[in-house]
Amino acid sequence: MFRPRIRTGKIQIYDVYVQRIVHEGELYWSRYKIFLGFNTGFLAVFSFIFQSDVAKFLNIQSYLSAIIPSIGFSGIIFSSVWLLVNYNGIMWMSLTKNIIMDVEDRIFDDLHYALYHRINEKYESSIKYKLLDVVKISLFVSWLFFFGWIVLFCYALLVNYSYLIPTYPV
Repeated sequence: MFRPRIRTGKIQIYDVYVQRIVHEGELYWSRYKIFLGFNTGFLAVFSFIFQSDVAKFLNIQSYLSAIIPSIGFSGIIFSSVWLLVNYNGIMWMSLTKNIIMDVEDRIFDDLHYALYHRINEKYESSIKYKLLDVVKISLFVSWLFFFGWIVLFCYALLVNYSYLIPTYPV
């Protein structure tokens, strides 16, 4: 199972790295849930205020031209931060996974026992893994919110500031 003359210190280092990647995965998904909840809440507030009946009820019609684009711009900022956090988390998980695979090469004589080598062999070559990769889905959702916020921001600007666009008689 282990290479000859492997000390327990190397096995403990391997255990630390495995615990580290598990911790990185938990951090990635907790950040994902926080940003998803925040962006969804912001989107709910945006759509709630954008309705004219709600604006009349709250007596904020005169402030809508400033409120709605600023909420849209804030959504763009937070979704871009979400994208950066996602890519950074993926980078750290990939780095830790590569370190674990390097440590596995050094301590296991048969890579059949190595956890991350087996994961690479089994899943990364399958089509199902490539189509249903949860990290890719999380990035897709982040990009979807980012572009959605851009569209809503531009729409809010057009609706609230359309009088600034010059029109020429035909």
